[in-house]
Amino acid sequence: MQHSCKAFVTASLIGLTLPGSATVSTYYINYYRSQYQTADNAPAGPNYYGFSAFLITSGPSEATAGNLTGAAGSLPMQWDNGTILVHYGPSQNSIAEMQASYPSGNYTFNITAGPLAPVSGTLPVAAIHYPNRDPWLDSGTYGALQNATANVAKPVSWGTFTSTGAQPFRATSFNVVDMTEISLAHTNGGDQTYVADTLAANKMKSGHRYFYGLVFNSYYQWPNQGFGTAQGSVSYPSQTTGYFNVKANPGTIAGKITLEANPYINGKNIRMITRRAGTNTILDTRVISLGYEGYYAFEPGTTGMVDVYFKGDYWITKKVTNINLGVGQDNVNATLFNGDCNGDDVVDLTDYTRVLLAFNSISGNPGFDVSADLNGDGTVDLTDYTILVTNFNKLGRARGDSTQVRVTQGRHGVPTLG
Repeated sequence: MQHSCKAFVTASLIGLTLPGSATVSTYYINYYRSQYQTADNAPAGPNYYGFSAFLITSGPSEATAGNLTGAAGSLPMQWDNGTILVHYGPSQNSIAEMQASYPSGNYTFNITAGPLAPVSGTLPVAAIHYPNRDPWLDSGTYGALQNATANVAKPVSWGTFTSTGAQPFRATSFNVVDMTEISLAHTNGGDQTYVADTLAANKMKSGHRYFYGLVFNSYYQWPNQGFGTAQGSVSYPSQTTGYFNVKANPGTIAGKITLEANPYINGKNIRMITRRAGTNTILDTRVISLGYEGYYAFEPGTTGMVDVYFKGDYWITKKVTNINLGVGQDNVNATLFNGDCNGDDVVDLTDYTRVLLAFNSISGNPGFDVSADLNGDGTVDLTDYTILVTNFNKLGRARGDSTQVRVTQGRHGVPTLG
């Protein structure tokens, strides 16, 4: 989840620079490294290194294009359709590789389009000097998070650090993302003396999956290097990311849904139908939105043994049987087969015809049919055809039941029960 790591570093560093009175509020360069914690001891070492640069304006659309020039050549900066120009470099494998690709020296931010253009500001970049200690949850607090009890506050702690640089500033931040509901569950930060925190009880949700980012950062601030009085900075953050689950309470069904042959799973709507086990008696019907990587959790509001049906827009129904709600269910996982273009819970000639009619079309062009774009890449092509042919004549698990689970595309893309 490198994109998430970048987001953590970005969120952690925006608060470190002081806004100036100029139209450019702040601008900064990051040489970050990231690693994963998988046990109570220190991580084995960085998994990757990265370079990024940001320029933030005080109002939207004031800088809509730009570049970063200097020791690494000319680097494009992308506008985010708001107040930020950003450049992300490719991942690097070592400090030496990072230093070779982005050497120390002067780097100039150039605004080339928008009301502020043309204007520039320069930051002097020193040789890389990360904090002298990697960030990681210590004193057994990492292990205590694993399968933690729901609705109970959990303390975490870590050590302090110094820097090998010449009197830079130092700061620590700790952020937690709820992967199940795609939300920021916790964020906090402080200087190098910030060495402990507590996750609130109401953030420890039954059956939810989380990841955290702990960042140690040493950085320089460079005022008056251009853009009026805007504050510039050069940062060397070191981040450790980890994962944990909160144990499901009795009555909670949680797990992970895999939507075959489509990587765009975050936020996908899935119809859940809960029945009394071995019967056609419907106890609960709802639409849920999948979290990061397909994680989900819900409470059907019943007890005893149940069967659960999972149905996606273009995926046939998967039935999971004999789920005991008397205990927490953390690993009710399901893979849904792709190819059900019209939502009738079978991959057949009707679906084949949709793919055929839309074949070679591109999103936004005449003839494109989103229901035929089975892998969600914006085109209907051989990949979609192969998905359909592979699953041809497959039936959803609800087809043999007396009450069929059918999901069709509703208004604004929300599945509706047919």
